[in-house]
Amino acid sequence: MPTSGPPPLDPPAWTDEEGFRLALQRRDPLAWDAAVTRYDGSLRRAASSLLWGPADPENALGQTWFQALRYAHTYDPTLPPYGWLASICARVCLTQRGRLAAAWARVRQLAQREPPRATPPAPPEVRTVIHAALAQLPDADRQVLTLRYLFGLSIAEVARVLDVEPAALRQRVLRALRRLEEGPAAATLAAFVDDDRRHIHAAR
Repeated sequence: MPTSGPPPLDPPAWTDEEGFRLALQRRDPLAWDAAVTRYDGSLRRAASSLLWGPADPENALGQTWFQALRYAHTYDPTLPPYGWLASICARVCLTQRGRLAAAWARVRQLAQREPPRATPPAPPEVRTVIHAALAQLPDADRQVLTLRYLFGLSIAEVARVLDVEPAALRQRVLRALRRLEEGPAAATLAAFVDDDRRHIHAAR
């Protein structure tokens, strides 16, 4: 006897990562469902480091996905989606805090073209430790480290988002890293902090 129930879902219109990225740009609903599954958790954790009210990260995530879908045509499918989404989410969070409403044009540029990074963002296990350690840091340090390591933005990108000179931003990051080393997670983060400190000095 045939069983009743909802009709089966159509299979996705892509078979590989390249097809998935093109489907995102075309606003394919199944591709966007897959993107939410892939990236929502990482974006939510990063947003919660900038927004502390219980409803604030949820509101920021909703606005991030709305803006991303609205501007899907600006996404460059030759690049991974996370950097583009992270730039949008960073702008939403900072604007929601009322700190950088004038940063819209600068972050739009990041969303339209996400350049390759010389150094990848912190790996998941390190991001988890950083996320917990950030709560012990001053607001300014928490802000730059969140954008650098949880959103995965480069030094140049963070400088553009915060509207500061890259040289000044490097000093802020290095100062924040020193405070991070003084916290309870210092031993866990030591190798990662040392490696990124060398990368920042080499980029001067």
